[in-house]
Amino acid sequence: MPETYIPFVAPAGGEGPILYQKSPAVRKRLKRGLPCYPAVLAEEVGKAGGQGALAQGSCLALCAALRERGVKADLVYIDPPFASGVDYSGQIHLRPVPGQSPLPGASFAHKFYGDIWDRGEYLDWMYENLLAIKGILKDTGSIYVHLDWHIGHYVKVLLDEIFGAENFQREIIWRIGWVSGFKSAGNNWVRNHDTIFYYTMGPKATFHKAYLPYPDGYVRRDGKPPKGKGIPLEDTWNCSEGDRLDSIQIQSFSGEKAGYATQKPQALLRRIISASSNPGDLVCDLFGGSGVTAAAAHSLGRRFVHGDVNPRSLQTARDRLVAQGAAFDIWRLEEDGPVREPGHQVTLHREGKRVRVARFFSPQVAEQVTARNARAKKNPLPLDPSGLDCLEYVSLDCTSAQGPWHSAREVVIDRRGLATLDGKATRARWDGTLAGPKRPLRVKLRDILGRESIWTLD
Repeated sequence: MPETYIPFVAPAGGEGPILYQKSPAVRKRLKRGLPCYPAVLAEEVGKAGGQGALAQGSCLALCAALRERGVKADLVYIDPPFASGVDYSGQIHLRPVPGQSPLPGASFAHKFYGDIWDRGEYLDWMYENLLAIKGILKDTGSIYVHLDWHIGHYVKVLLDEIFGAENFQREIIWRIGWVSGFKSAGNNWVRNHDTIFYYTMGPKATFHKAYLPYPDGYVRRDGKPPKGKGIPLEDTWNCSEGDRLDSIQIQSFSGEKAGYATQKPQALLRRIISASSNPGDLVCDLFGGSGVTAAAAHSLGRRFVHGDVNPRSLQTARDRLVAQGAAFDIWRLEEDGPVREPGHQVTLHREGKRVRVARFFSPQVAEQVTARNARAKKNPLPLDPSGLDCLEYVSLDCTSAQGPWHSAREVVIDRRGLATLDGKATRARWDGTLAGPKRPLRVKLRDILGRESIWTLD
C-alpha cells in the first residue's frame, strides 16, 4: 500500500473543442492523488549521487517520488506502449557452459511485454500518466511523446487538454527508413513513419534550433556560397540524404541493439535532447525501455532519470551506462511490496579474491524450457546439469555484506559465451570465475530471464 498521496497538478484546460471524457474510476483516482511508495536504494554505481538514477516503478509512482523530493525535469521524452494490439516477444539464448562448445540456436521465445488495450482504458491510463508528468516539469520544460498511427491522434487530444493547445509546438514526422519486404506488399500506401508530439510548458521553454550541414557544392539561388549555420532542420526527419536517421530495426549491423523490438536509435534522442535542454539539465524517460534516453543524455553531459516497471529494463540500461562509464544510483519503488527472491539454487566457491560459480539453477528458466520442449515436435532444448547455461551476469561486492550493492568487479556473458568485464567487451570466453580487487563479501547472479539473487559469502 502507498504511504501517502500527492495531489495531481491541474490540467491546462483551455478552449479546445474536444475534452476527453474520463471514466468515473479515473476521476476518483485523480481526486485521490499520486500514490507514494517506499523507495529502496538498491545499488550505487560509481561516485555517490552520480549523474542520474534508474528507478523501477510505474510512471505514476516515479512522478510521485520525484515530486516528494522536489525534483523537476527540464525535458521529458516518453516512448510508451503504442496500443498496437500485439504482444512483443524475443528469443532468450542459453549461454555456453565454460569449457564446452555452445549449442547452435539454443534459444526459446519469451514474452517481454504486452501492448493489447481497450482504447478507453488506454486513454484513461495515458491521461493519468501525462498529468503526472506535467507535475514534474519546470516552467521552461518540454515533453516529447513518441507514438504512431494506432493511438497517436487520440493522445494529442489529451496533450492539448493537459498542457494547453497553445503550448503545442510541432507534430514531428520521423521516417523510419527504407522500405522492403512485407511492408511494401500491401495494396495501400506504405506506412513508414512514427509521430512525435512536442509540447512546452510555456513560451520560455529551452530550444536550440538545429541545422543540417550544407552538402558539398551547395550554393544559394544567386549562385553564391552559403553564409549561414546550415540548412534549418524541419519537422520531417530522415527524409533526405543529408538527414540520415534510420530506425535501428533496419540497421542490420548496429551495435546498439539490445533485444527490444521497439528500441529507438541514440541519434534520435541526441537530436531531441540537444534541441530542448542544456548541459547539466535533467532529462527523464519514464517508459525507459532499453535505456537509450539515459545513454544519450549522459553522452551529452545531461543528468538523467530512467524509469520502467520491468526490472529487465533497468538491467539493460545499467549495463549500457556502465559501458559508458556513467555514475548513477538504482532505486526500487515497492509498489508490490518487497521483491521476491527467484529461488535460484547456487553453489559458490571462494578462493581468496576469486569466486567460482560451480552450479546455478533457475526454476523460472527450467519451467520455460520445459514448456518450450512440450510444444516442440522435435529437437528438444537441453539444459546443462551445471545450470551455467542459464547464467548471464555475475557481480562481486567487496564493500559491504548488506545495504546498497557496490559492484567491485562484474562480468556479463553474451550468447557466444564471450565476457564483458566491467563494461568492456573482450574476446575471451568466460571460465566460470570472477576475481575481485580484494576479498568479496557477496555475489549477485542474474539468470537469462533477468531475475537476480544475492548471496553472502562466509
